[in-house]
Amino acid sequence: MRFHVLRELHQMATPGILLMQKFDGDPFTPYCDTLEDPVREQLQDDGKWLWRPEFKIPGETAIPSGLYDLTVNFSPHFNKNMIEVLNVPDFSGIRWHGGNTTADTEGCLLVGLKQINFHIAGGIRINGELIDLVSAALESGASVSVFYENGR
Repeated sequence: MRFHVLRELHQMATPGILLMQKFDGDPFTPYCDTLEDPVREQLQDDGKWLWRPEFKIPGETAIPSGLYDLTVNFSPHFNKNMIEVLNVPDFSGIRWHGGNTTADTEGCLLVGLKQINFHIAGGIRINGELIDLVSAALESGASVSVFYENGR
């Protein structure tokens, strides 16, 4: 199972869309809206994004673009099982969860039904569905990954 986060870059926040591919060869289809802290990477002349640890403002920075594995495990912060994004450079404990604004995230991906003007709604239901989907895929032995892509 693969996911793809297409991000729109803004100074105040990073809205986007989460696309899902259940099986290899299937097309990616829209699943839900997303919201993150601002992207602080720098676009280079060659069109690639540059990440350096000094770009990070703790609690106020979206994770660097790129490909990451996902798992579902217990979050001590939320006191329940949640999706975790693994091996993010200079970040730890990055989760997918519901919330309404960037005040509800510290680098995590907020998921929801609709994002308007840097506010997102419906995240509790969507988050529960995503946890079930990712858990089932992992239990079947499939790998689950996500690619975060910055817009321009």
